[in-house]
Amino acid sequence: MDNYEVFRRYAPAVALMGTMGLLRAAATPVHDPAALAEAEARVLSHIKTPISHRFVQAGAHQIHTVIAGSGPALVMLHGHGGGVGVWSHVLETLAQHFRVYAVEWLGWGRSDRPVFTGTTPEEARDWWVNSLEDWRRAMGLTDFFLLGHSLGGWMSAEYALAHGKHLRQLVLVNPAGMVDYSEVAKSLFYYVSPQRMVQAIGPLGPRLVEYGCRDEAGRCLSGGEALLEYYYRLAMAPLSGQLAFERILTPRHWHLPLLPRAEGFSMPTTILWGLNDELLRIQHAHYFHSRLPRGNMVLIPDAEHSPHCTAPSRFIEAVISSLGNSTHEGRLPHAS
Repeated sequence: MDNYEVFRRYAPAVALMGTMGLLRAAATPVHDPAALAEAEARVLSHIKTPISHRFVQAGAHQIHTVIAGSGPALVMLHGHGGGVGVWSHVLETLAQHFRVYAVEWLGWGRSDRPVFTGTTPEEARDWWVNSLEDWRRAMGLTDFFLLGHSLGGWMSAEYALAHGKHLRQLVLVNPAGMVDYSEVAKSLFYYVSPQRMVQAIGPLGPRLVEYGCRDEAGRCLSGGEALLEYYYRLAMAPLSGQLAFERILTPRHWHLPLLPRAEGFSMPTTILWGLNDELLRIQHAHYFHSRLPRGNMVLIPDAEHSPHCTAPSRFIEAVISSLGNSTHEGRLPHAS
């Protein structure tokens, strides 16, 4: 759930409820895979384009993937705590132009959530990158567009550095991990994680999700209740991906920043940026863009950290325009 902008308004209440939850007798979170699948189906229920679900055997683990449309392959990676449902506003239209593969990467969504046992940032990165490469081989993709949002943007960039020969273009949507430092309050929020907060406060968990996501729920095409249930079920799942994430982000540092490695992106790379992002600083995106060998930047007005949710029409326009400009000669205009 990449919604720091909303959650932070309720930080005092979250802190109080979290403290209360931690004082409760330790209890195992109630994870119901069937309920998560049902909630996901409700969020995607408005989509008329046929979609298929596959649990792809990627090495030792299964990676849940939603596939729709035809055309050039577009692989999309969600952000922190998310799943395929976050693309519900844009999936149908993008599927008219691409063969869309919405991937729930290892440790998130309905993909396998094995216990992460690594101890270093590099082990966490490789856990994800190797899993995605195993997924790619299982799917037989050799020439595709890769798009990632927020933490998924960072993950997409790391995959591109390791396996860029398979990519036609890279699209980073308000990507995390540009620089090696981070603001303490924001880092602590994600280091603790909204999911852990929801789990800690027991029966009050659905109310916390409602407080944090009500703005997005109001825009949900399938109805706000469906989206809130979906996010709650995601939050109640085992914290597999979160444990790996905690090796990369500490309260003051991001241990594998992208900015020092910008020159290594040989493929055409577009940064899509929602201008009203209160979580990440646009200056870092500009620095990164200026160092990219084949870089392009598209600014999306009136969009927050998740432009695919807050400005879906502009987001779709920006994606189609950017991926249609395969040579990346010059600069594309702002999306409008």
